Amino acid sequence: MLRARGWQVIGFDRCAGPNVAVTGDRFNPDDLAKVRHACPEGAIVFDLIAYEETAVQSLCNALDGKLARYVVLSTVSVYSSLGSECATEAQAVLGASDGPGYQAGKRRAEQSLTALALDVEPQ
Repeated sequence: MLRARGWQVIGFDRCAGPNVAVTGDRFNPDDLAKVRHACPEGAIVFDLIAYEETAVQSLCNALDGKLARYVVLSTVSVYSSLGSECATEAQAVLGASDGPGYQAGKRRAEQSLTALALDVEPQ
């Protein structure tokens, strides 16, 4: 959809695929250098993977000075209580040390990104 609207999309993943421009690992300095080289100034990152603080920081550090915005997409498992109800943005989220590993890690990744941001828009 973004490509159809004229955006330049650079997929970065450990596995090659039709939408992956850069294959590599976000913790490998050589791979991060490839991503930095591929990204234009004013890049917007949509991160579907990060679920730990160091994962967000590694990509932010690699793209320092090029990022316009960094969006972390989270799953509903960051919400403190779901039960049989549908998750909404109004629900409370887990604290940084609450819950099982994935959930707490995802929340810490979000908090880390918020701490790095100069222009944060709460959602």
